Amino acid sequence: MKQTISVLGKGDFFGETVLVGEEWRNCCARAIEDCTLIRIDKETFLHLVPEGLPRRVLTKLASKLRDMVSLLGGAVIDDILYRLIYGITFLYRRDSHENHRPIDLEELSSLFRLEDRSQIEKYLNKLEALEIVRVEQNVIHVTNFPKLENLRKLFAGGGGFTLQF
Repeated sequence: MKQTISVLGKGDFFGETVLVGEEWRNCCARAIEDCTLIRIDKETFLHLVPEGLPRRVLTKLASKLRDMVSLLGGAVIDDILYRLIYGITFLYRRDSHENHRPIDLEELSSLFRLEDRSQIEKYLNKLEALEIVRVEQNVIHVTNFPKLENLRKLFAGGGGFTLQF
């Protein structure tokens, strides 16, 4: 699903969150008229921003902005399987990626409106059979993030599909 988040003008900028945070993005940019862009790589940007508090503040703000955009994106997904995959991907990136913390099923359900427990259990069982996640009590361990990310990208591409055995 494509959604316009912002229309930028002369002197505006985009992509700054990737300069101070993780190397993933959930948005893209498209020029609607001829324009000139200046690309600043991460090394140059970090050279321009002083270390210490200013850089920590920028990093934290970028992280909060990225989380907010992801949560808003998840809120408009109608397909329950896609919302589940999107939510697991979001929480894995946000909390679990570096510290291997499991994903709390209650938090996932609350953040991404996953009310139908029987349907969620069914889809989690399928993701488990595909060796993408492992579910223990009320937590989810991501066992194959690249596979999970591929599923998310398939859904994001607009093609519908069903997990079958």
